[in-house]
Amino acid sequence: MNLPIEPVCADFLRLPIAPQQFDAVVLNGVVEWVGITNKNGDPRALQVEFLRSVRELLKPSGFLCAGIENRIGADYLRGARDHSARRYTSLMPRKMADLVCRRFAPRYRSEANAGYRTYTYSLPGYRQLFRDAGLGAVRAFHAWHGYNIPTVFLPLDEAGALLNFVEGQDWRKYGLRGRIKHFAYQMAARTGLWAQFASEFVFLVERG
Repeated sequence: MNLPIEPVCADFLRLPIAPQQFDAVVLNGVVEWVGITNKNGDPRALQVEFLRSVRELLKPSGFLCAGIENRIGADYLRGARDHSARRYTSLMPRKMADLVCRRFAPRYRSEANAGYRTYTYSLPGYRQLFRDAGLGAVRAFHAWHGYNIPTVFLPLDEAGALLNFVEGQDWRKYGLRGRIKHFAYQMAARTGLWAQFASEFVFLVERG
C-alpha cells in the first residue's frame, strides 16, 4: 500500500493547512521545541498556541498522538541530557535553568535554542497543557524503550496492565539486581509512582 506524502515546510505557529481535515496528528518529539520559534514569547504560551492550532486541524472525531519526555522522568533523574544539552535542567525551576543555559549551554540543535526554552512537564503538567489548549480526554502511556522506538505502550492509568507487564519479564537473568528491579516495578505500578516517573510518554488526546 502506497500512501501519498506531501511535505510542507512552515512555521509552527502559522500552519498553511485548512482546518478539520485530519483524523490524527502525530507530534513525535515536537512540542518541547515550540518555545524556540519566538525568543520573546513565553515558551508555555507558545506551546498552548501551537496545540490550539493543531486542534483546529483535526476532524471532530480526530485525535492527537504526542510523544515527549517526562520532566521528572527516571532518565533525567539519572542524569540524561536535557534538550538544552545539559544535565538536570528539566528538574530545575525554569528561571534557574534559563540562567544555567545562558551561562553554560551550547545552542543545541538550533541557533534559536538560547536560554531555557524547551519546556517539558510532568504527567499532571501535560494534562493541564492539553486542557489549556482546549483538547479533550487524555490517555497516557509509558513508551517502553522510548517514543522513537516504542516496543510497548503501557497504559499508566491501569495498574493491572503494568503489573501484568512486570510479571511477564524474565528478571531472573539479572540475578539479585533483577529481583530488586522486579520488586521496585511492582511497587511503582501499585502506588502510582510509575506514572509519575516514567521517562517518556505517548499521549492519545481527543480533539474535544
